[in-house]
Amino acid sequence: MAIEIRLLSPADADILEHVAPQAFDDPIDPQSAEAFLNDPRHHLAVALDDGLVVGFVSAVHYIHPDKPKPEMWINEVQVAPTHQRRGLAREMLDKILDKGHELGCSEAWVLTSVDNAPARRLYAALGGVEGPHDGVMFTFTLREDDVDTDPTIERKKERGWRRVATINRALAEGQIDEDAWHQAMADMIKPAYLAADSPCGQAGHGGDAVTWEVSRGFIAGALHRSGTFLDVGCASGILMESVQRWGAAKGLSIEPYGLDIVPEFVERARRRLPRWADRIFEGNIRTWQPPAERFDYALIRPEYAPPGRRIDMVRHVLEHVLKPGGRLIVLAGTEETGSRSVEDEITRGGFTVHGRAEIAHGSDDRLVRRLFWIDGESDLGGAA
Repeated sequence: MAIEIRLLSPADADILEHVAPQAFDDPIDPQSAEAFLNDPRHHLAVALDDGLVVGFVSAVHYIHPDKPKPEMWINEVQVAPTHQRRGLAREMLDKILDKGHELGCSEAWVLTSVDNAPARRLYAALGGVEGPHDGVMFTFTLREDDVDTDPTIERKKERGWRRVATINRALAEGQIDEDAWHQAMADMIKPAYLAADSPCGQAGHGGDAVTWEVSRGFIAGALHRSGTFLDVGCASGILMESVQRWGAAKGLSIEPYGLDIVPEFVERARRRLPRWADRIFEGNIRTWQPPAERFDYALIRPEYAPPGRRIDMVRHVLEHVLKPGGRLIVLAGTEETGSRSVEDEITRGGFTVHGRAEIAHGSDDRLVRRLFWIDGESDLGGAA
């Protein structure tokens, strides 16, 4: 049975009668539990394994005389030893942060000790920012003043959406430069990619080989002739293998190449695919140029450039990475059905989209997975 993450209500006091050893520090006090659950400012998310509480996150939202909006204090995070290292703490924290967002809280904060490395990694992975004090405090931006977002939608579009928003905001406010932005984006994904034991996981895919094909196979719709194909952000190299196979199924000969900004990913991909080791390069697609011939295809994602720099990235690829008449494929990723935000941003730069493809998200009919392509020959003059 799958473990359930639940935010408890006043009617759920009986759930706390069945608690795994060391899930809480001390035995549950029925009166305290009832008072806690009946206080609208107190919140408790639990992980349930067949009715047994195996972890919890508790929090309080509060107001203050000099604060125009409420804030949330995350009090405790704990998982029973039998259920640790399964991602339960992250899921429970997401549930609590979503509640804070719903309540209109401007921030959530949590304290931990400097030497508690696992906790610091967890909070950073969720988008928390360390405060500049002897004690380490992380703050989570839950709402911008003029932005109304749905956390459940944002998480399906980008699992690390809160951290991405924090990194983008730091760049916009001048706290970091663009080099630091790229480093922060790489640091966000590196631990999970390097810890994964499958090529899919090492490329950031949360499923298996079957779901990889379902979620990425529509890229084949952009293949219209034989040629060389550069996968930007190649990670483990699995898309290099996939695109060659998809091309062959269409009677095309596709010769794959890879580029990644993260040295560890490049090293792993070369070890994994020794026959293509000399085709896998390290570099930033915003400035990188091929050492020899340019490519017939290049595939990029919008997150390979900071907001406001994506049009420049597209122009660079068309002018310096692709052959004349080459095809740039932009994997927009998951978007809401009524919004082509990535395509709209790129076309505002003067580029013409020559084709597009999309598939259902699979778990949410409000979302679709999209890509579009730009054929370079007819765009360089008007878009340069």
